[in-house]
Amino acid sequence: MLKSFFLDFFYRSFLLHLVLVAAFLTVSTMAFAQTKPRYSLQLVDAAGTFPTDIVRLYSFKNRSNRYNALQDVRFEMFRRGHLSFSVDSIHEYGNKWIAYVHSGPRFDWAMLNRGNLDGATLGSIRFRDKIFYERAMNPRQVSELFESILEYCENNGYPFATVKLDSVSIDNGKITAGIYMERNQLVVIDSVIVRGSTKTNPAYFYNYVGIKPGSIYNERLVAAADQMLSELPFVTAFKPTEVVFGEELTKVRYYLNERKASRFDGILGLQPDELTGDITITGDVKLAVQNAFKRGELISLNWRRLQTATQDIQVRFDHPYLFNTPFGMNLGFNLFRRDTTFVQVNGHLGVSYMFSGQDYIQAFVEPTQSNVISRSFNPSDGLANASITLFGAEVNLVDLDYTFNPTRGYQFFLKGAAGSRNIRKNPEIDDSFYEGIELRSTQWSGRINARTFIPIGKRNTVMLGVKGALLQAQTMFINEVYRIGGLHSIRGFDEESIFASAYSIFTLEYRFLLEKNSNLFAFFDGAWYETDTRNEYVRDTPYGFGAGISFETGAGIFSLTYALGSQFGNPIQLRGGKIHFGFVNFF
Repeated sequence: MLKSFFLDFFYRSFLLHLVLVAAFLTVSTMAFAQTKPRYSLQLVDAAGTFPTDIVRLYSFKNRSNRYNALQDVRFEMFRRGHLSFSVDSIHEYGNKWIAYVHSGPRFDWAMLNRGNLDGATLGSIRFRDKIFYERAMNPRQVSELFESILEYCENNGYPFATVKLDSVSIDNGKITAGIYMERNQLVVIDSVIVRGSTKTNPAYFYNYVGIKPGSIYNERLVAAADQMLSELPFVTAFKPTEVVFGEELTKVRYYLNERKASRFDGILGLQPDELTGDITITGDVKLAVQNAFKRGELISLNWRRLQTATQDIQVRFDHPYLFNTPFGMNLGFNLFRRDTTFVQVNGHLGVSYMFSGQDYIQAFVEPTQSNVISRSFNPSDGLANASITLFGAEVNLVDLDYTFNPTRGYQFFLKGAAGSRNIRKNPEIDDSFYEGIELRSTQWSGRINARTFIPIGKRNTVMLGVKGALLQAQTMFINEVYRIGGLHSIRGFDEESIFASAYSIFTLEYRFLLEKNSNLFAFFDGAWYETDTRNEYVRDTPYGFGAGISFETGAGIFSLTYALGSQFGNPIQLRGGKIHFGFVNFF
C-alpha cells in the first residue's frame, strides 16, 4: 500500500514538473518573439517627385532585407524611366534606416528607329517600334533587345558583333535614338577535328551536330554539341568541345572515345508442347548491332516465341546520312505466326530527312500480307486473307538529357498512313461469308508515342507517357488488328494477349536513380481499347501497376519488374502477378 502511494506521488509530481517546464518554454518563446528586434526602412525624397504608388515605409525581420528592398526600388524606378535615380545618403537610427533618394526626371522615348539593322535581323528579333514610341525609357527592354540582336549575329556567323545606341538626342526628357550594329569579322568553320579512340566517320558528326567544315559559325550549335554527343550510344566525350578562333581559320574540336553500343538481351526457356509433348524453346531475344560500319547505322533482330506455336520475328536496318546528305534509309521486316491460325508479314521502306540530333521526318510505304493457314478454318473465327499497301509519314522529336536513363526532357513520335486494302477470297469458304464486305477498300492507321520526364531533385524523376493507335477500315478482321499487353505496353498482362483496333495507354512512372544506368521504379499503366471486327465488338479499360529495378553489372544491365493487372472489372489477384525479366549486354 505504501509502495503504491509513493509511486503515485512521484508520477503526479513528474507530470506537474513536465507541465511547468512546457509552460516556461512557451512563455519564453513568446517573450523572445515579442522582444526580437524589427528593422525598418523609410524613403525620403526632398524634391517631392517620388512616385506616390511606391511604398515609402518598409518593415523587416532581417537586417539584410533592407538592402534587397533598396535594390528593388532602384530597378522599379529605372523601369519607369527615372534613369538618374540615386540613393544620396542613408542615416541609421538604431533599427531604423532613413534613405534620402533623388528621383530625377523621367525619360521617355520619343522614338527608337531601326538604324542600320537589315530586314533579316529585324524579322528574327521581331523588333516592334511601337514599344519604343512615346513610352517610358526602360533600360531592361533595351538590354533584352541588344541581347536578341547579338544572339542572332552569333548564330549567323558573327560571334564578335557589337551593338549600341547611335545618334542619341534628348529634348525635354524625350529620347530619340537609332540602333547601330557592327557585325565585325565573318567566322567560317575551317575544320572539325575529332580526337580520341573513336573510329566513326567524321562526316557522321558533321551531319549529326550540324557543324560542318565550310559552314558559318553558329553559337547555338556549338553550345548544344556536348549535350547532343552525350546522347549517342557509341561514343563518350572525355573533354568538352573546343572552338579555336584564329585570325583566318576557326577550328572545332571534339574529344570522343569509342563506347560499346551493340547489345544483346533476352531470355530463353523450355516449354512442353501441349499436343505432342515435345520440349520446345521459348523466349525473347534481341540483337542490335550499332555503328558496325562506323557511319551510325543500326542493324537489329528480335525473335520472340512466347507460346509453343507462336513466333514473331522483326528485322530492321537504319542508315542515316546517305552519301553525306541529310537523307537516311529505313528498312523493316516483320513476320508474325499465331499458332496454326494465321500468319502476317509486314514490310517497311522509308526515306528520312534527318535534322540535327535524333529528330527526323520520314515518308514510307508498308506492304502487308495476312493469310489464314488453319486447315480447320471456321468463318466464325473472324479471319480473312488480306493484302494491304499503306503510304504514310512519321515524325520523331527527341530532347533527353541521357538516352538510356533520362531524368529530364521529352520524346515524341507521330505516324499516319492510308492505302488500299484487298480482301482475297478463300476458295474453301462459301461466298456468303463475304456478303456485305467491300473486297477493295481504303484503310487508315495512326500511331502516337510521347513521354516526358520531370526531374524532382537530383536523383528523382517522374515520367508521364501516352501511347495510342487507330486502325480504320470498312470491315476489320482479328488477324489485322493491333496486339498489345506486356512489358512494352500494359504491364501486368501476357505479351500481346489483347487484340485491339484502337487503343490508348497512359503511363505514370516514378524513378529513383541509383547510378547512371540503374534505377528503382514504380508505375501505373491505364488503358482504353476497343476491338471492332467482323465477328465481335469489345471495349474495356484495363490497368496495371507494379514496381521494379534496373541495375548495371559488369555483365550488362538487368531489369526485373513485378506487375499486377485487371481487365473487365475483375478484382486484382496476387497469384495473377506477372514477372518481367530482362538482360542487356553491350559489346
